[in-house]
Formats: sequence, C-alpha cells, structure tokens
Amino acid sequence: MTVLTIPLDDALATKLQQETALTNGDEAAIVRKALNDYLRRQHMERLRQELRPYAEAALIRSEEDIFREVS
Repeated sequence: MTVLTIPLDDALATKLQQETALTNGDEAAIVRKALNDYLRRQHMERLRQELRPYAEAALIRSEEDIFREVS
C-alpha cells in the first residue's frame, strides 16, 4: 500500500475529525472513500464528455431521450 501525506487546511481537518467522531470511523478510511468517490465521478465525467458527440449525433440530449431509446 502506498502512503500519501497531504496538508489539510484547518477547516477541512476539523470536518474530517468531526466525521470520524460521528461515524466511529478512521480518518484514513474516510479519506480513501472520498478520494475513490471523487476519482469515480471524474472518470464518469470524462466518459460523458467523450461520448457527448455521439449522443448528440443520435439526437440524445437528456435522460428522457435515453429512456425513450432503451424502452
């Protein structure tokens, strides 16, 4: 496992400590989950951007258009 050391501003560190106390979790697990969630969202956004031209060419511009196509 790789160890990463990052600086946190005081406000973010306080929020992390509060979340740790509320959930009886550990800081590293909370940070790993947050980073994993962030990276997943970034990946999905890149996919959306990459696929957008194809969707627009197929006149798919909304979730309703997608549902219509697959129903």
